[in-house]
Amino acid sequence: MAGSARMNRRTFAKAVTAAALAPAVLAGGRADRGNGAGPGWSGDGSADAAPARQQEPSASARALADVLRERFGNRFSVEQYAAFTRDIEGALRRAATLRQQRLANGDEPAFGFAPYRSDR
Repeated sequence: MAGSARMNRRTFAKAVTAAALAPAVLAGGRADRGNGAGPGWSGDGSADAAPARQQEPSASARALADVLRERFGNRFSVEQYAAFTRDIEGALRRAATLRQQRLANGDEPAFGFAPYRSDR
């Protein structure tokens, strides 16, 4: 590792968080629309006329948005950071919903996976 800078835990955590949030940032704040399964989605690519009730973002969402603000500084406007915070909050809520789904030991994915074996 000659010539390379060492990375501490804090820098690594910031880089990992930024990488995980990059799709939401690059999507321009549209990551909260998901794939049509959530409220506020009409299926044709536009949001419904009656948006979901606005709630105050959680402390976790604000902390993750602060990581973005620290990492990217003044590259985005205050409104964009507010949109990022809402997007992060939506992602955290969807993740909590997924964690509530209990799977039985025999549950399998919707596709079958068969590893390739050559006959050599």
